[in-house]
Amino acid sequence: MTPAIAFIRGINVGGKHSLPMATLRTLCEQLGWRDVATYIQSGNVVFRAPARSLAPAAKRLETAIEHAVGFRPGVVV
Repeated sequence: MTPAIAFIRGINVGGKHSLPMATLRTLCEQLGWRDVATYIQSGNVVFRAPARSLAPAAKRLETAIEHAVGFRPGVVV
């Protein structure tokens, strides 16, 4: 498992484009990532994943967020 960080753009703690960190952690775990941790309410996620899965990780997380909460933020891994 390779350590990685995902930076999620354009999310807020409250109001428009709200994404609770508990929801974000759950989405990441559903993608098969391990040792998922978020940093305060920043939208930054530290996790471990197989190296081969890191290339599509940003798009996969964008899609998972869109399906869960109805908007698609930009993600950089």
